[in-house]
Amino acid sequence: MLVQTTSEWHRQLLRGVADYAREHGPWDFHIEPRGLLETMQLPKGWRGDGTILRLVDRAQERALRRRGLPAVNVSWQGEHSRAIPRVSSDESACARLAASHFVEKGFRSFAYVGPVGQPRYADVLGAEFAIATHTAGFECVTFSGKSREHRQPLHQQRQRLVDWLRDLRHPTALLVWNGEVGREVIAACSANGLPVPDDLAVLCAEHDSVMNSLAPVPMSNIDQSPLRVGREAAALLDRLMSGRRAPA
Repeated sequence: MLVQTTSEWHRQLLRGVADYAREHGPWDFHIEPRGLLETMQLPKGWRGDGTILRLVDRAQERALRRRGLPAVNVSWQGEHSRAIPRVSSDESACARLAASHFVEKGFRSFAYVGPVGQPRYADVLGAEFAIATHTAGFECVTFSGKSREHRQPLHQQRQRLVDWLRDLRHPTALLVWNGEVGREVIAACSANGLPVPDDLAVLCAEHDSVMNSLAPVPMSNIDQSPLRVGREAAALLDRLMSGRRAPA
């Protein structure tokens, strides 16, 4: 299991894998504590039958293909490969759902804060949210973290974030990439006199109960069903390990 273990989303995913294994196994797992930005490689000398992983770069893909192991990618982040099937929640659908919810609530100003400090991530969620709001007749502004000087973690850019939040046309509907980003945004608002949700209505694209409980104001969340993602990833890996192809 080459996935991070620090986020609630991934822990729920692991529970889904474990549930499937209890029903269809037994399976013997190799898993180590891992964070979001850690490089994940198969252990030297490991003799397994397959892997569920967060595919982050081509080197990782090449290593898997050299081993000839069946693999299933469960990540939004990093490089995706046609050779390694992916099971994950639908980023585009999450973005459309968020935009539709905000429009129905009567918002006319939209903004997005994505995975700041993660330059390798192809931010489909943010791009699709901008498209969905534009289709509805509105514009979306994004907090940029692409330039070299703006790639630090979000908490190290607090003043720049606060200035950006103040410049938005309030009330603003704000979609955030994950619970850590959402907590930091709400904390910045709370510390600088920006009312949430009156001026900024924050919606998190994933459910993270720990980050939610640590935020000064509770966040609304989109449930991406990581438990189901884990079960379906395990079912697909089981299929691949039995010699069958992934569905087209």
